[in-house]
Amino acid sequence: MADKKRKHETLSLVKKMEILRKLDSGENQMKLAGEYGVGRATIYDIKKNREKIENFANTADAGTSSRQTMKVGEYPLMDDGDALYTWFLQERARNTPLSGDIIPQKALILYEKNI
Repeated sequence: MADKKRKHETLSLVKKMEILRKLDSGENQMKLAGEYGVGRATIYDIKKNREKIENFANTADAGTSSRQTMKVGEYPLMDDGDALYTWFLQERARNTPLSGDIIPQKALILYEKNI
């Protein structure tokens, strides 16, 4: 009789942080693996990569709670000190819908102000 394969489960950054807190409080890795629907090796990998996960969670933007990967874009267009990035974060906090046309227009306006 063949074993039934477990469905692939990708954990969000928030869930990984929860797992790390539970490991700190002494919970068993097997119990956590069953609770989150992942293998024991996945729990071990999270524990092994603790420093990377915590650093990313502490330095990442507010929108990372649902992130499942810690990869940053290959070409970061905006950094933390950038006026466009600051404007972007403010608009997102106000739940303003930002289309692909609005952001380049704002970038042009900010560029022309700084010339």
